[in-house]
Amino acid sequence: MPPPPPVSRLLPSLAASGPLPDETKVTLSMGEVRALLDRALAAVEVDENWYLRQYPDVRDGIARGANQSAAEHYRHHGYLESRLPSDPAIDEDWYRASNPDVATGIRQGKFRTAKEHYIRNGYSEGRAPQAETSGGAAAAAPFVPRPRF
Repeated sequence: MPPPPPVSRLLPSLAASGPLPDETKVTLSMGEVRALLDRALAAVEVDENWYLRQYPDVRDGIARGANQSAAEHYRHHGYLESRLPSDPAIDEDWYRASNPDVATGIRQGKFRTAKEHYIRNGYSEGRAPQAETSGGAAAAAPFVPRPRF
């Protein structure tokens, strides 16, 4: 199961625009946002071992009692921090070809692999990890930088 889209991709869809009731602004507390995300992300499979290896600060937090599990951390904090729930499947050749800046970064030694870039930056930037192939869909659109929030 691919990870859900990064929160940066969802934020523009939350902007109030168009006819009512979409123009209505809604104010939610962070607790309410977390409760909504907890329910929405409940079906996301979090690979506990991978998540704790990838994010040692979470492992340390669990040891201190800040969270009960990697899954709980992901649902309450990790998703909003653009962390991945599990080891992503990356088509290395396609990713480098579709993202020339990544290929350049690898040649310059900024990243060892396309997968490293995707985990560190690409996911939060909304880049696709591989070409879309299910149901005969076209390849994912090339990356277009968006403003950071």
